[in-house]
Amino acid sequence: MQIPIQSPAHASVPATLLAPRDDLFSRRAARFEQHADGRADAHWMTWLAELARRQQGAFEAMRADPSPARLIGGEDALKPLWQSLYQTLCDGMAGMPLAAEGRAPLAGGALDQAGQACLRLARGEIVAGTRDSQDYLVAAAMQVAWSATAASLAAQGRAQGEAHQHCPLCGCEPVGSIVMAGEGKAGLRYLECSLCATRWHAVRAHCTLCDEGSVISYLGLEGGNAAIQAECCEHCHGYVKTYFQEKDPYVDPMADDLASVMLDVLVGQEGYCRASPNLFLAGVEAVGAADGG
Repeated sequence: MQIPIQSPAHASVPATLLAPRDDLFSRRAARFEQHADGRADAHWMTWLAELARRQQGAFEAMRADPSPARLIGGEDALKPLWQSLYQTLCDGMAGMPLAAEGRAPLAGGALDQAGQACLRLARGEIVAGTRDSQDYLVAAAMQVAWSATAASLAAQGRAQGEAHQHCPLCGCEPVGSIVMAGEGKAGLRYLECSLCATRWHAVRAHCTLCDEGSVISYLGLEGGNAAIQAECCEHCHGYVKTYFQEKDPYVDPMADDLASVMLDVLVGQEGYCRASPNLFLAGVEAVGAADGG
């Protein structure tokens, strides 16, 4: 886990880092519930809403009892924490099974391997293949551990990163970008980490994959949510979804990504390659494949 130590940005300059909000997972749960209404995959959205609520409780507990060792020890120090959280989430979600449950709860080497696979996916090192409920519970536990750590670091003003393709705190790929509204940040774009939910500033209409700024276009679903657009690059043929708070103040890059998979299908048919991981998505993304070949 990378923790660059720099001075906080001056008030006149857009904050390079935004810490995960205190109500990160509860807001996400509400968004999943909103998406569940009338959808064919309502069971999936409802399951994710309940999981996010349980993530919020674990997140608050971890924030209330910070450990300096966790803040500086990286993934090795976080391993026993997220594995304990995983067991807690397994127990809590046992009453809400998915349609296809997949494997039994993981332990030992199998749990270690699932965690490593989750990290590699978040870092863009592998493509998401077949996944089941245990993979999602591992991802949920790791999100809580990394997000709570990131929130503590940012809240203390210990980490302010410069614009970067990867998360300045943990080195993972963004799940998408969000164009802010209000709070003195109107019109500013931030990328959101797929693992720790830290947001870092990125210039708008500029490809965050290859740094090309002159050949960007936007695609959206006709009749869909206008706040959700795919920012496509003609240079590298990759895309990252962008969410506009001005058009929908409740957009959540992770939740709305899962609720807009049809946009991925459309953009893929247009010849663009997804280049951002979502730890709860399988069968669509091709992380790291947008190389301009």
